[in-house]
Amino acid sequence: VLRGYTDFLAKYIPEGKVSLEKLESTLGLMTEHLKRLEEYSRTMKGIRSLEEVPFTPEKVSLQGIGGKIGEVVFALDQIGDVRIIYEECSADIQVSADDSIIMEVLENVLSNAIRFAREKIEVLSDYDKAGKELVLTVRDDGPGFLEDQLLKALKPYYREHGEEGAGEHFGIGLHICRELCKKHGGTLNVANSIQGGAVVTASFRV
Repeated sequence: VLRGYTDFLAKYIPEGKVSLEKLESTLGLMTEHLKRLEEYSRTMKGIRSLEEVPFTPEKVSLQGIGGKIGEVVFALDQIGDVRIIYEECSADIQVSADDSIIMEVLENVLSNAIRFAREKIEVLSDYDKAGKELVLTVRDDGPGFLEDQLLKALKPYYREHGEEGAGEHFGIGLHICRELCKKHGGTLNVANSIQGGAVVTASFRV
């Protein structure tokens, strides 16, 4: 996310396309993400397992969470040639949620999608009124998962697309996301889209 913001500023400031207001806003967002990164780093250093990650829900609005998701999507959309499309949840109600956990999961899943997408990623947020869950779906147009990989993708240290072409990326990120979703009363599921590509769905009970 921070790289996306710096790429945006590096590209458009020399062209004079960034207003002072936009510059101040972007620097403010970068500062917020740096603080969250520092807090997350301190937390992870002080715990022995994912079960010890603090869960601190607060009253927040779905619109507020949606705005934060939009900021992350904007930043990551600046990296490379992959286009990221975001469809925000239309509901605007007050819920009890730990938005730091929600954003951690989103950024991790989106980072995965960017690695494997060819041209496009879709991000959808929705509110399941019956289940009282915030549902985030990230769909890419990459190679997707092989059938046996769908069963293994959420295990720690699983390499998504086999030895060849996977680089140094391992599935520990998806495993962490699943554990964080569970902590928030939700789930993480992986699947393949009928149009091709991977689909990761994260839910959070709010």
